[in-house]
Amino acid sequence: MLTFLLTYSLTASYQSTDVVVLATFGAEGLASVIDVDVSPLVTVSVADSSIATLDSDFRLHGLAAGNTTLSVSSAPTLSVQSSVTVSDTAVELSIIQTQTQTQTRTRTRTRTRTR
Repeated sequence: MLTFLLTYSLTASYQSTDVVVLATFGAEGLASVIDVDVSPLVTVSVADSSIATLDSDFRLHGLAAGNTTLSVSSAPTLSVQSSVTVSDTAVELSIIQTQTQTQTRTRTRTRTRTR
């Protein structure tokens, strides 16, 4: 049995997400190889660490509302930038889905709650 305890406070909590850098390799006359994970081969940085931080596992964590830039670079010439916005807009949980996997079977339970 799973039990969830939801508590409310005045402290803001921000979401986080995994950062994955994908590349496509190919040349004229050759088949392209798409969506190759090159994350370990590049440098990723966040311009304003008071807005968001990137941990060693490439997980981007929102810290405060605002805008910053995520930069991806690699020698000799790759340089890509993307804007990141952390917002104070509240989200409401409507579905919780859990999955338990053992060696012999997978069991999924879904609980729906809407307001």
